[in-house]
Amino acid sequence: MAIESGFLVISDISGYTAFLTQTELEHAEAIMKILCDTLVKAVKSPLVISKLEGDAVFSYAQQGSFVQGQTLLEAIENIYCAFAMSLETIKINSSCTCKACELVPTLDLKFVMHHGTYILSEMGGQQELSGPNVILTHRLLKNNITQTTGNTAYAFLTLACADAMALGEMKQGMKVHSEHYEHLGEVTGYIYDLHSISQKAREMHSVYVDPDEYWFKVEIDVGAEPSIVWDYLTNPKLRCYWLQADSMTTEGAEYGRIIYGTKYHCGHGGLTVIQTVVDWKPFDYMTLDVAFAKYQRFRLTTKLTPIDKLTNVTWYLSILGGSNFINTFFIKRKTSKMKGMLFDFFNNGSRLLSEMIQKDITEGKIAN
Repeated sequence: MAIESGFLVISDISGYTAFLTQTELEHAEAIMKILCDTLVKAVKSPLVISKLEGDAVFSYAQQGSFVQGQTLLEAIENIYCAFAMSLETIKINSSCTCKACELVPTLDLKFVMHHGTYILSEMGGQQELSGPNVILTHRLLKNNITQTTGNTAYAFLTLACADAMALGEMKQGMKVHSEHYEHLGEVTGYIYDLHSISQKAREMHSVYVDPDEYWFKVEIDVGAEPSIVWDYLTNPKLRCYWLQADSMTTEGAEYGRIIYGTKYHCGHGGLTVIQTVVDWKPFDYMTLDVAFAKYQRFRLTTKLTPIDKLTNVTWYLSILGGSNFINTFFIKRKTSKMKGMLFDFFNNGSRLLSEMIQKDITEGKIAN
């Protein structure tokens, strides 16, 4: 038994009770099994499943298991998008006219998120969480958010959670909301709308350097979970270190959050390299269009693959090109030399990335 600190998250299927009680049980159970299985598979690092609770999954993220508040939001978004896709697949593939299949569109997913201390103990071979903050997190499921906003897909983050995540500007895109609970008093937090997230995900096109057609690649196995490695790959301050840059700033972030279209400005002496996000799939891969020197550019896909307790990081680089046909013609005459320089650069950067993460884990700066 130990007292820990971290983030408490419940993923809850809304409309569950009405769905089961008003429909044919056989079909309803089959549909709920698909959706619950989807939830369980979608909960990944930095979140750890504590318990399955019927129509909900109770999970937690230990303090220090991620670096950026954006990372936990993206973990939540990944879960919601997986759920929404599964729900859409059920609707598309069903030609049944029973009440259960008819009411599938009434189902949705909501999250409640809190931060605080809890007791972590081993019970029946599982990690069991208990304490006042665990009780509060479960009480948050009973709220008036849908009644007052009409929103059935949201994450409700308490002030304690938002502060611990250091959301900063990201809170500007959220609504302030308060609930009152007997014995607990007023609980205030932020409502994060998830409906628009799944819509954006559906509209996004995959952009990546084809692993069968890359110019060259660099890879390394890092001793950390993909969500942690993602933080070190994307956080401007941390990215600045392993890219051996003098400075690193961003342009086009949304409420301080890196998104599609955000530009990293990477300073190397008198040279500024501009890296534009053209695809962003946390914690799977990201693709950047990189412009450096004069008129020289390439596309870079960074792929993360979990292997046991390790994460394989592979950088795929496209062939060097220019801003137009003439530039490309002259650039390709010196690609052999540039290929060696870029390979050495990313090979050294991969080593620095791995060493940096291992050092921070050893010193207790991050939990893994």
